[in-house]
Amino acid sequence: MRAEFVNPFLASLMNVLKTMASLELKPQKPRIKKDEIARGDVSGLIGMVGPQTRGSMSITFDEALALEIMQNMLGERPNGLNEEVTDMVGEIT
Repeated sequence: MRAEFVNPFLASLMNVLKTMASLELKPQKPRIKKDEIARGDVSGLIGMVGPQTRGSMSITFDEALALEIMQNMLGERPNGLNEEVTDMVGEIT
């Protein structure tokens, strides 16, 4: 997938995390997956189909970061990954 498709999503995600979770993060370099193996602990997935592109993009978080985002947004830290955390990752993706 080309950078002009990915970069607006990354910029929006960084803005959401800064605004809603008081976190300023630096994303890793985007990369194209060549397999179906999930990376990280929890991911949000965006499917894209259009005249110029077809594919999906995932935003992946390690458990500790997902829990920190949840704590900053809601004021309490979950004990671990649960349905609320996975829902939150899906919503911010």
